[in-house]
Amino acid sequence: MLKHSLQRLECLRGKDMRTRRNGFTLVELLVVIAIIGILIGLLLPAVQSAREAARRLQCSNNLKQMGLAVASHIEQTGLIPFDRRDTRETVFVNLWPYMEQQNLYDKWDIEDKYYNQDDEVRLATVATYFCPSRRSPSSAKAGSISGDVEQNTSNPHVPGGLCDYAACAGDPTGRSDYWIGWTDPNVIPAVTAANGNQANGAFIHGMMPFPPQKPTRGTEITPASIRDGLSNTLFIGEKHIKDLKFGEGSAGDSSAYNGDIGVSYRKAGVGAPLVRDISSSGQFGGVHPGVCLFVMGDGRVVALQVSIDAEVLGYLANRHDGHPVPSSF
Repeated sequence: MLKHSLQRLECLRGKDMRTRRNGFTLVELLVVIAIIGILIGLLLPAVQSAREAARRLQCSNNLKQMGLAVASHIEQTGLIPFDRRDTRETVFVNLWPYMEQQNLYDKWDIEDKYYNQDDEVRLATVATYFCPSRRSPSSAKAGSISGDVEQNTSNPHVPGGLCDYAACAGDPTGRSDYWIGWTDPNVIPAVTAANGNQANGAFIHGMMPFPPQKPTRGTEITPASIRDGLSNTLFIGEKHIKDLKFGEGSAGDSSAYNGDIGVSYRKAGVGAPLVRDISSSGQFGGVHPGVCLFVMGDGRVVALQVSIDAEVLGYLANRHDGHPVPSSF
């Protein structure tokens, strides 16, 4: 009897020991949870950094594709495409045939105003025109929210496709994106009267489609006009959208296809530095930490520090100022 009781007690003791060995105390469980939390905290920044690196690479590729499209346009026409025509199309329409978007270009009536284009083509969303760090093409399918009202009219807003990039029309010393002789002096006297007060970037305004002048599909800007060299001249970069108010004309994000408004181009240099944060006012600026991406005239994509000296930035924006550009820009 005693032997049997001892054996049973030993059995229960072993069972109890096995139970204790296979379980966790509350303290042990809390320690494990704390360790997991620390590891996740250490891992998340690395994951976010990797995702941003991938998005920035895609943004660079977008600019690369646009640079190649400009090169193809030059090869076919001998001209750098104009940035816009009043009431008509912009460079972001004219690049479609060179970006595997010929079907869209064929639907755009090149002889008619932006405001009269069919909804299908006017609201077209092209994935290459969107920086993935900023927004997705699917989020922009409704087009612009405001800002696309024909100038000098009380007509309603006509929404159109958006874009996260803009062509560079030079530095702020040049007048808008115009050049001398651009139009009838009775329309804009200052443009033809002031020698030197003309756009100095790679992209300038196309001919006004008003009588007696005829519309033109290109500008008088050729690669030879880029006297500072294609590798030293900004072509297309990330445009700033104030407070990320997507689609709002007040934030500079009305339709990128509307040449009547001037959203398709930007200036850079003294008076127009790169924007350092989304709440600032400015012209070029992205959402990648510390940099703004551009494609140069030679097709090379560069990440300019937002702290770049404004004077050096202006040298890069101006196609023929003759100033040497630091190799470390």
